[in-house]
Amino acid sequence: MPLIEAMDEKGRYLWRWKEYIGDVVEANRQAQKEPQKIGEGALGRKIASIPTSVYGAWQQEFNTKIGKTHNGWTTEWKAFLRKKIDAHPEFRTVDKMLHITPNQGSIFVK
Repeated sequence: MPLIEAMDEKGRYLWRWKEYIGDVVEANRQAQKEPQKIGEGALGRKIASIPTSVYGAWQQEFNTKIGKTHNGWTTEWKAFLRKKIDAHPEFRTVDKMLHITPNQGSIFVK
């Protein structure tokens, strides 16, 4: 949702975009309370639901610190994203990050 922050010397508006993330955090909190189903899906399990503004800020932080200019950055991005999700449990949709399941390889973040 756009908010008018101020006006500059020439009378132009300076806009700052803000997003309300309370509904996402509450939905994640409710999802954490639900028991996980064994057959959640063929592609993997949903471990987090991250608001667009937060995800974008994390991408900018990654690009500033590590960047995408070298080979193998996707492995570093996955590790960076997992650390961020661990540090911010309000965006997790599961009670804990590691569940012992038959297929551990597929992790999706929405």
